[in-house]
Amino acid sequence: MGSINKETSLRMNASRWGDIRERYNWKEIQSYYDSGFNINQINKKYNIPKTALNKAIKEGLSKRVSISATGADIRYLLGGATVAALGTSHIIRDCERLDIKVNSGEYIAVIRNAATNGTLEITELT
Repeated sequence: MGSINKETSLRMNASRWGDIRERYNWKEIQSYYDSGFNINQINKKYNIPKTALNKAIKEGLSKRVSISATGADIRYLLGGATVAALGTSHIIRDCERLDIKVNSGEYIAVIRNAATNGTLEITELT
């Protein structure tokens, strides 16, 4: 597989954000988040109002991951801590690779698609 570069910019619309876009270095904040720090740690370090930080999360403060199925088709679903993949969830076919966005606090739930066991490999993109 070739290497994929992750975009580190947040998708913010100036008309919706007013001057908050200029107040903070969002590239630096994204980099801090990408290095493993959580939302509370970001809030403490950068003193960003929770509402602005929550909007940034909705707009794209996220991680990109690559998932690939090996040995079988696999069903997957993104969601909160109690997410469960079902027979109707998204499918990734054997030997297929997808790049997806995972927001802060999201989990990836997986199940096999049929009776054959397989592996879902997950790689965080940098």
